[in-house]
Amino acid sequence: MVENSGSINNKVRSIIYLHSEKVLAVAIRNYTDGSEAKISV
Repeated sequence: MVENSGSINNKVRSIIYLHSEKVLAVAIRNYTDGSEAKISV
């Protein structure tokens, strides 16, 4: 029972980690695009 919940937690953690990595990449891209636009203006 404990081992199963542990493996599930690991899977959820890895999924959340991968998802947050994508969100971070998009956020950084949006931030750099926005700052470049502000600088050009």
